[in-house]
Amino acid sequence: MFDGLFVARLAAELDRRLSGGQIQKIQQPDDDTLVFFVRTPGATYALVASRQPEAPRLYLAHKPPRRSAEGPPSPRLQRIRKHLQNGRIAAVTALDLDRIAAVEVEATDELGDRRRFRLLVELTGRNANVILIDADGRILETLHPVTADMSRYRQILPGLLYVPPPPQDKIDPRGVPEEEWIARLRAEPEALRDETALAEWLTRRVRGFGPLLARESAHRAARSGGLTPAGAARALVRTVDIVLAGGERPELLPDGDRPAFHALALTHRSGPREAFDDVLALLQVHYERIIPGLTVRREARALRQALEARLGRLEKKIARHRATLAEADAAERHRRFGELILAYQYAVPMTGVSEAAVPDPDDPDRTLRIPLDPALSPAENAERHFRRYQKLKAARAAAEKELERAEAERRYLEEALLYLDDADAEALADLKAELAAAGLIAPPAPAKGPAKKPNAGRESRPERFLSSEGALILVGKSGGQNDRLTFQIARPDDLWLHAKNLPGAHVVVRGPAGEATLEEAALIAAYFSKGRHSSRVPVDYTPVKNVHKPKGAPPGFVLYRGEKTLFVTPSLERVLPILARRPDERSPAETAPDGA
Repeated sequence: MFDGLFVARLAAELDRRLSGGQIQKIQQPDDDTLVFFVRTPGATYALVASRQPEAPRLYLAHKPPRRSAEGPPSPRLQRIRKHLQNGRIAAVTALDLDRIAAVEVEATDELGDRRRFRLLVELTGRNANVILIDADGRILETLHPVTADMSRYRQILPGLLYVPPPPQDKIDPRGVPEEEWIARLRAEPEALRDETALAEWLTRRVRGFGPLLARESAHRAARSGGLTPAGAARALVRTVDIVLAGGERPELLPDGDRPAFHALALTHRSGPREAFDDVLALLQVHYERIIPGLTVRREARALRQALEARLGRLEKKIARHRATLAEADAAERHRRFGELILAYQYAVPMTGVSEAAVPDPDDPDRTLRIPLDPALSPAENAERHFRRYQKLKAARAAAEKELERAEAERRYLEEALLYLDDADAEALADLKAELAAAGLIAPPAPAKGPAKKPNAGRESRPERFLSSEGALILVGKSGGQNDRLTFQIARPDDLWLHAKNLPGAHVVVRGPAGEATLEEAALIAAYFSKGRHSSRVPVDYTPVKNVHKPKGAPPGFVLYRGEKTLFVTPSLERVLPILARRPDERSPAETAPDGA
């Protein structure tokens, strides 16, 4: 992955491709990413530099990311364009095997003077950054400002001198002969205990070695010369030479959610792999595979933050409405006080007292004490209590209505948050459109180019699985999709399931449901609900014809009757086999019934 030696190899390949090229255009598709369109005599390249914490990267993109909405360039982008646009790339280098690439640019300023700039791309994991400095090392711009509150060691702010990350007390392996490594390893024999110990020694002692490359070098040592000082030293020197000089084809191991790659063959890893002519080709394929998923997760995370903030405000509103209702419980008491004051006016002083004691009509042996305003007459005090009664009565009616609305919105938001856990690009777009239509988030900014609706010409489909008995199980992925599934796609006699009293997906079983199908559909309903990590989750099931939607209810909210309840525990070992069974093609049975 991105260790110091890989970045050195990457910088060398970029230097060969881009040196002498002119930066014709600079774009900023998101806050963390810049795209430089570089024209060379043979081709135009899109150089992507990104500090996204989940995937910092520097590579040449075949399909460069683009900003999804119109809008003026940010002040940051304007400043970067001012210095670099139309400049020429003089060189691309790596700094001290320290996961930092430097793009050297020569440009002409407004006065016609030639100036030199460095675009530093720090590929340092979650602390990654993209920083523009001048020839004196002064910071001109950065994608991620770092203040003194964030780091005491170094601040990254325009106007300050650039300070690189803390130096590593490690050996630069370039040019170090085998004999010197042999001597060092003899001095630390514990490093040769096994492959793991040698890999740890390499990452601790040798600059440019990350864990992946260290494990590969240790494995090569064990496989060839053995775990001896000479064998380990030979493998170390050979590994450095291969990475920097290109002695082997770079390899990418897709491996699901944990892909791995480096500038050489990864012989210590098993599984499918792809070999490339150079690291630029590898990175292009790798990032164009993972960026869509990263974008979805990034957008989902931002949406989650917005929804959780709204949910927090909603909880406070619900608490206020409940407090109003608790206070309104005293309304009848004020009405009674007003009536008693009028009934016992003769016993109530005209003014000057703060309470009156009158007999309780329901219990003659008991005395009631009624609060009074000393400045008011008995009739005025009675009117004051009647007004308080009317006010509390009206407040109760309003609070009940607002509380019902707020609790419905809370249920809807909790359900929307649940769907974010499993949302793909299509489901996320549907959910955002649905939330915007409900007025719960801001509508998306207009897209570039001709106006068109997402998924134009079709609506997104529910998830589709097959039970072990071959029955089709349909699962909604948003409130709106739940409505379409239950009231448009499903037939009246299909079976409908939902986790009881929990936010969750609508689940529909097409046609008759055997015992195994019923249990598997219940497991799916529990898994796609707030009860995913619970045991014995109650799941209600009833024919679709018993489900109806109240007028004005938010998307996904329904009422149902005639239900039975099944208790299931949605453990992964039980759910994953069901999720893996998917119909190959759209089932004719999924289409909406006639007249739906």
